Amino acid sequence: MINHQITNSIDKNVLNVCMYRNVKFSEHMHKSYEYVSVLEGEISATVDGVSYRVRPGEGLFISPFQIHSFERKPESRCYIVVFSGHWVERFSKTMVNKQADSPIFTPDPKTEAYIRGIFLPDDVEDCGFIRCPLPDPVSTKAALYAICADFLNKSQLRERSDREAEWLTEALMYIESNYTSDISLASLSKNIGYDYEYISRAFNRIMGVSFKALVNQYRCERAQYLIENTEDSLTDIAFASGFQSVRTFNRVMKEKIGRNPSDLRK
Repeated sequence: MINHQITNSIDKNVLNVCMYRNVKFSEHMHKSYEYVSVLEGEISATVDGVSYRVRPGEGLFISPFQIHSFERKPESRCYIVVFSGHWVERFSKTMVNKQADSPIFTPDPKTEAYIRGIFLPDDVEDCGFIRCPLPDPVSTKAALYAICADFLNKSQLRERSDREAEWLTEALMYIESNYTSDISLASLSKNIGYDYEYISRAFNRIMGVSFKALVNQYRCERAQYLIENTEDSLTDIAFASGFQSVRTFNRVMKEKIGRNPSDLRK
């Protein structure tokens, strides 16, 4: 199932710089750009269903709403910069309805050295994961524009249709805002203004799960949090999480979490 990283979608000032050893992420997407640079070894990435190997000296540039994942490769180290279009507004305007033929490109060595000098601390520990401190806004914009400029200079762009990305984002936002209510695929279709049959087919094809299954996942995660962090009754938690009956609550929690709500409470 594809994970929508909501924190990297709704904030216009998204900026994360992290270093990873043997990075691994399941399929996910977000509204921000993402730049990946390999420091040691190589990483295996999948972007929009196509597999790539990224080696030192190469960059991986992921555009908003591209579905991507990383497979664990031993003895590899990389850093990843996730940033919203707010930081690079002119670049974002250039990329409207455009996409590169390949997310892999070769940054200029001087550009890459400059970017690392801005984002990576000199005394960084060689550990599995570290979130790097962020530079000042001016240096941040300069480094991000340097990445984007190299990407444009080294890539072939083509026109793309954002129709699918647009409705999928709207659908996920609707679910995340309303899963505690009695929502359905019909209410989603009406709310975002897309054809019911189109959404039904595309949702299963892109997300890999049905609308109902995804909604129940959100409800189970919310219920588990409330069970473990509050003294509310299980009945109150069931309805507060969006379940329409205690019986459904117990059944779905057992299916999704592997444990009954009463067992979690114990």
